[in-house]
Amino acid sequence: MIYLASPYSSPSHQIRVQRYNQVMEKASQMVKEGRIVYSPIIHFHEMAERHNLPTDYAFWKYLCEQMLFKADSLALYKMPGWEESVGMSGEIELARKINLPIEEIIYVPRS
Repeated sequence: MIYLASPYSSPSHQIRVQRYNQVMEKASQMVKEGRIVYSPIIHFHEMAERHNLPTDYAFWKYLCEQMLFKADSLALYKMPGWEESVGMSGEIELARKINLPIEEIIYVPRS
């Protein structure tokens, strides 16, 4: 199972929705390729929206860590905002600590 990490948190609702849509598109492509993908953004964005849950990494950290422990690898989706993402930094740090293979996926905007 591939844990697909991507940026999400932002004060802007519009940016969070845009990031959700971008990672959904990438995950869909990966599934079409026959890859087994888990993305916390895809899994929890709608829940956070509907139930007024926090959208910051501090709230989701424990859950993300538990899923990383179950993953076979970490895929870093390097879409805009990834370098500033506190969540992705934490996920990378844990993946290195537990020796998970890390794959980098470069974001290519749709034309």
